[in-house]
Amino acid sequence: MFYLVQPGFQRAMGLTLRQGRFISPQDNENEPVVVDIDERFARQYFPARSPIGQHIHIEEFDVEAEIIGVVGHIRQWGPAADALGSVEAQFFYPFMQVPPKMLPLVADGTAVVLRTHDDPAAVMTSVRHAVSELRSRRGDLFG
Repeated sequence: MFYLVQPGFQRAMGLTLRQGRFISPQDNENEPVVVDIDERFARQYFPARSPIGQHIHIEEFDVEAEIIGVVGHIRQWGPAADALGSVEAQFFYPFMQVPPKMLPLVADGTAVVLRTHDDPAAVMTSVRHAVSELRSRRGDLFG
């Protein structure tokens, strides 16, 4: 399982950095492809060594990516005990490094994660407005 993420995703989700670093603004389309992996991915595929600096082939995008960080696992199917969520290895791919030919395929699966100290209901009007603006420009971005 993978997530397309922007800088700040790990903080918004409350992920814990175990090794290395999180994806950052410099991980853009002009830089080598990088990923963060979760601790289950690390244990499954790199049981006897550190995954930091290792490379993986991401078949969906047909790219090689360097592992730059290991983060805590996210339960996929909710906070309750979940056999599927507990076994799924995950990686986090910078949205800005998605190959251009893949953008139309990922556009419909994009979601926003927002963490606020204010009442979430109070910020929803602003969030809906921002999403509406992005949708209106979608033809320019993905057309």
